[in-house]
Amino acid sequence: ELEEVEIRSEEFPFTLAFVRLIRTLVEASLKSGSEGLPLLLGLGQRDPTGIEPYLDFLTRTVFLRFTSWSYKNAREMWDTGVAVLEVYH
Repeated sequence: ELEEVEIRSEEFPFTLAFVRLIRTLVEASLKSGSEGLPLLLGLGQRDPTGIEPYLDFLTRTVFLRFTSWSYKNAREMWDTGVAVLEVYH
């Protein structure tokens, strides 16, 4: 989706929504006093399970590359970068 649709259209609504979803899940997990997101997140759907594949995607596919993408709206670039950093904050 990212490379086929969003990069070509120079708009990243799905990527930004995904980053915000992960941020919300991480924040909710921390507020509830749990140790983090469930270790078995995604069990039966993929390997490895847990939050790590999502964080890996955010780091490798989004954060390390978002400044190299073209944007119709430059603010969207910074919104994306800030949203990823907020996941790790």
